[in-house]
Amino acid sequence: ERQARSERAESQNDHGHKKPKNAFDVAAPTKKGVREGSAEPKKESKDDRNDEVAEEASHKEEREKSPQSEKSPRKRARSEERDVERRSRDDHRRKRYEDDEEEYRRSSRRRRSDRDVDGERRMSRRRGRSGERSRSERRRSEDREEGSRRRSEDREEGSRRRSEDRNRSRERRRRRSSSGDRRRGSGAPKLDNAPVDLAAWGGSMRRELLDILHDHVQGTKTMYLDPSISPDLSLLVEVDDLKSHGVDLWRKLDADSAGDAAAAQDSKQIIFMVHAQSSDTLAMIDLVAEKILADYGRLKANKESAFERTYTLICVPYVSHLVLGRLQQRMVMSSLAEVLPLHLMGLCVEGDVITIDQP
Repeated sequence: ERQARSERAESQNDHGHKKPKNAFDVAAPTKKGVREGSAEPKKESKDDRNDEVAEEASHKEEREKSPQSEKSPRKRARSEERDVERRSRDDHRRKRYEDDEEEYRRSSRRRRSDRDVDGERRMSRRRGRSGERSRSERRRSEDREEGSRRRSEDREEGSRRRSEDRNRSRERRRRRSSSGDRRRGSGAPKLDNAPVDLAAWGGSMRRELLDILHDHVQGTKTMYLDPSISPDLSLLVEVDDLKSHGVDLWRKLDADSAGDAAAAQDSKQIIFMVHAQSSDTLAMIDLVAEKILADYGRLKANKESAFERTYTLICVPYVSHLVLGRLQQRMVMSSLAEVLPLHLMGLCVEGDVITIDQP
């Protein structure tokens, strides 16, 4: 029985199956207690069962003690070491995470406090800038108001002074005209006792000429007169009136007056008075152009500025298109500062005589 049991144990594997003789001889599993070639089950005794249990326990213990087993002491020790290392790593990570969390909270609090402080500083700076801006705007508005007030005062003062000057000049001219009429040896007619109020008419034409000399042409003047106007000009104004209005020198406008340019060399204001409705109008305009061009040539030769001298043309009784066309043809229109009319529609010869023959 023992021999049969040992043979059976040798021929069976751990699971109670028959061991194959080689790789190609795989026996079909057989039930425990069934002999080969026999269909009757084998009756096992109690001792056989105990032996099998003991054998299985021994095999199990061997398997546990083997290095390949999961429950071997070496693997158990290694697993314990790995557990310890893992726990230490986890503790380290947890501690580092907690430290990082604490540092993050501290940095967050610090950033919030810094933001609050910076916000307060920005607000204070903004308030300061707004205050400075408001103060500067207030100062600028005050300066603008003060400047506008001063400018308005200056304008009012200037207008007041100009009006006073005009009134004084009108009063002086009125006094000079009244004294000139009463002057002994005067060529102007006596219009005080005229049956018609000719004094107002003559005075208006006289004031027109003096206003041109005073307002339009300021400073020292030299006047060139058309020969058809100069004889009868004494019926309108006196020599003292011309001198009082800056006319220091006057000459006839003709081709023979060669020294006139030299005589007017020091004068900065040149006035030409011509008749615009006579037969010699174009000839007079040609003489005006020749004198202007001669002055320009002399100034250029002396290397002097031509802009320092001003030329003015007075046309009696009005400015005609014939005069303007001739000036443009001679290319001296741009050299004239002004072309003004003098409305002498008639002259008072005596207290009751008026000539409407224009000179």
